[in-house]
Amino acid sequence: MRSSSLLSLSLVLALGLTSADALAKRVEVTSVTASSEYPADETGSYEAKKVADNKVATAWVEGEDRNGLGAWVKLELGGEKEVAKVTFFAGMWYSVKYWDYSSRPTQVELEFSDGSTELVTIPNEMTPLEYTLKKPVKTTFVKVTLRNVQSGSTFSDTGISDIVIEDT
Repeated sequence: MRSSSLLSLSLVLALGLTSADALAKRVEVTSVTASSEYPADETGSYEAKKVADNKVATAWVEGEDRNGLGAWVKLELGGEKEVAKVTFFAGMWYSVKYWDYSSRPTQVELEFSDGSTELVTIPNEMTPLEYTLKKPVKTTFVKVTLRNVQSGSTFSDTGISDIVIEDT
């Protein structure tokens, strides 16, 4: 075995990963659309594309009345990919203060281009949720619809800082 292979195997074992975890990789998101976006203000902008910029210091915030139940964000994958896992950074992760101030999803529905859906419950905690699909799905997009939210202490608008999609 080459030394790079040994190093990779050592990392897999040290981190307690399965071989599937070690081989999974982030799926590139080619475009993002949303049912609505909160208008930009003096503190920043909240466009749909922020949910896939790999930065937790930015966020997509829906622009619906109240907490945005039914609002959605759709991540296009640039062709068919076999999606196995979706990681959510629910809420506005700018800081602990902003996470508390703003509403955040506690349940979302995932929809895929093959018509299948999965309901995901997200704990009301400022920790990423790595959700493994019941079985991998071949899809050209992942649409995330807000089904339930935890109200923020100050703002009713709901945000998601980042969504990471991984293949098999």
